Amino acid sequence: MSIAPGPRQAALALAAIGLALGAGGCSDDGSADDAPASPSTEDAPLPDAIPVTGAERVELDDRLVREIAVPDGPDWMVGAFGSLWVKRDNGSVDRVDPETGKVLAEISSGPFKPPVCQGIGASEDEIWACPRQGELTPIDPASGKVSGTVKLDKVTDQGRLVGAAGKLWVITDSGKTLSAIDERGKPTTVLKLPGCTDLARSEGNVIWALCPLEDRVLEIDAAAGEIVDQLELGDPRTAAVADDLWVGFEDGVAQVDTKTLEVIAVYGLYPRYGGAIFAGDDAVWVREEGHFLTHIDPAEQRIVEAIEAPKIHSGGDVLAVGDTVWATAYDDDVLVELRAR
Repeated sequence: MSIAPGPRQAALALAAIGLALGAGGCSDDGSADDAPASPSTEDAPLPDAIPVTGAERVELDDRLVREIAVPDGPDWMVGAFGSLWVKRDNGSVDRVDPETGKVLAEISSGPFKPPVCQGIGASEDEIWACPRQGELTPIDPASGKVSGTVKLDKVTDQGRLVGAAGKLWVITDSGKTLSAIDERGKPTTVLKLPGCTDLARSEGNVIWALCPLEDRVLEIDAAAGEIVDQLELGDPRTAAVADDLWVGFEDGVAQVDTKTLEVIAVYGLYPRYGGAIFAGDDAVWVREEGHFLTHIDPAEQRIVEAIEAPKIHSGGDVLAVGDTVWATAYDDDVLVELRAR
């Protein structure tokens, strides 16, 4: 376990400084200030947090399929084009076969330059990663080769690069703008933002922007390039979407109805810093630093089990593929696969 702050915490600290210095409401056309008013938390108080104390405790060794050593800080992941793609803190990307666990390729676009830039995602025909500050690189999934470089001032701690409406969506300008990269690799500014740090995607062309400085989650129509609704939650940092929207915020993990933006449940889990959420229709997995992994049944609104891993101390990402779950641990330099049940 690293005593000093890890790369993800360092990136969050840098982003927080940038947000504090430069973010705020904007009055230009299409800005966040023109979005619909957020629901009042005074009129609709949050539900009491569902505790993890009643969940079944399971040792990781009892469910472990394989453990893969991955050097240099394996962190954010994306599943696409039949592979698992793992972003490392040194800027490279590992392509992993989810059937065998074999690392098929280690893809690098050049030497690492600090600070660490988080971020990986998939568009319709490419994998995208942030190898270093100020750059994004597309990876051809057929050849596994970096196919170019896009210069863009992406916020360093945006872990999820999301594809929607035929474009890749990126938070830029210290969290004050949302930019889109088209199929030609050309970036354009689409929206003003109120200090946002990460994204999540629903089915179709809906994306969600997490804006901790303003305590807001924005619903954005990517095809129209417009903010269509918003929700007030304190310090939202990470999210995932299936039937519901799941948001890691200051009071835990919120389960949000995507149609009404009502918070229908809160769970006493805290993935905001160093963690992540993966949402499926039948299971939601929450990755936390120090508590490894927790399984939620979204229909029953119940924390089913807590997977304990005493030898893994750092945080990371989580991704379910078929009947297994994958989790990274960036300071422990490991990628693990475990059975979902």
